[in-house]
Order: sequence, then structure tokens, then C-alpha cells
Amino acid sequence: MQIPVFTNNDPNQQWDRYCELLWHNKDLDIWLDISRMHFASDDLDLLIPRLKEAFAAQTRLEAGSIANAKLSNSKIVVTDGSTASDIDLGNTLTFSGTSSEVTVSQAGGTVQIGLPDDVTIAGDLTVSGDTVTTNVATVTVEDPLVQYASNNAGQLVDIGFYGKYVESATTKYLGLSYDADQAEYILYHGNQAAPTTTVSKAGTGFAFADLRMGSLQAATVDGGSY
Repeated sequence: MQIPVFTNNDPNQQWDRYCELLWHNKDLDIWLDISRMHFASDDLDLLIPRLKEAFAAQTRLEAGSIANAKLSNSKIVVTDGSTASDIDLGNTLTFSGTSSEVTVSQAGGTVQIGLPDDVTIAGDLTVSGDTVTTNVATVTVEDPLVQYASNNAGQLVDIGFYGKYVESATTKYLGLSYDADQAEYILYHGNQAAPTTTVSKAGTGFAFADLRMGSLQAATVDGGSY
């Protein structure tokens, strides 16, 4: 495109320039006269690449594409409370779990973190609460001495273990425990009252159980009476 040379003292040249550079948009009903702006054809040639780049950027912007470098916050920070990492927008954030300890799954944009069916805990496990229910077939304990009644502040509770069985459709309990009232161990069965912090010897069906052994060594043997 050849544009008449800009001049301030040649009316014919100014007219030619005016006719060449006057722009009209019918839809907007806008007239734009740039003939009095001091630029030549070479200047337009230099602007063409920049204009193409600007129009392409505008197209990307309207399509929702904005370069991360143009954003004031182009990253997200991921932290575990002590170590932080930057993730550029558009990159993938991956959640992973330790094998046999944590499972991670994702569906529909929702991440679910849980425990696998089989869990291995390498360190200590502390459980605070009132009840721990273990529905397993086998319990294996490495510790040779198991502590019970760790919060016992006095001679107030019976210490031991008990089991449940059903006889003639009646639920009963048996066990071995240290009787805090009598300061002695008792072996019992048939008790229909479930033990709490003590074993109710007044419970329906309570009876001392027999004990069969190879030999007995004792400082004193007292048949007693109950």
C-alpha cells in the first residue's frame, strides 16, 4: 500500500492523502481521518507483524487462553505444612498414598483419601476414646506382658478378661479377673450380667468355674466360702 507523502504545504498532496486514508464504518457510522498523522507506507509495513500478533492474542484471550506469565498469580502452592512446592497453572497435581497405608482415588474431580483393606503402620498408633472394636479372626501381640486398667487410680476395678457365649439361647459370660473387693483372682462362668468395670457376682447364673491342672503349688490353700 502506497500512501501519499505527508506534507504541510501542498494542498493537493494533503487532499490525496485525505482521500486515501479516510476510513468509514457503515455499521457503526464512524468516520476516521488519519491523514494528518505523520507516518508513511514503510511505517505501516513495520506495524503489520505487530498488528497480526495483537489480533491473534485478542483471539486467544476471547477464547479463554491467558498466558501464565501475564497473571499476577500464575502458580498454586502445595504444602504439607513444612515443605512447599509451586505448581504452574495448567500442570497436573498428583495425590499419592504410601503403599499399605493410604489409598487415593479420583472421580469426577473429587479426590478421596482413605485406608486400604490391609493397613501397615510402621510407627506407634495411639487411639483415644471409650471403645475399640476389633472384628478379626486372629489377634497376635508381640509384647509378652499386656497391661490392663492403665488409668486405675486405686483398688476400684476388677482387672482381667472375659468372654461371651450363648447357652440355650441365653447369653452368658465367663472369665478370669482379679476381684478388687476380695483381693483375689476369681474364675467364673454362667454370669448373665456382662462385666463392666467390675464382675457382678450377684448376676443371674454367676458361678465359680472349675480349674483342671497338672499340679498346684501354693503357700496356703484355703477352700473358703462364698
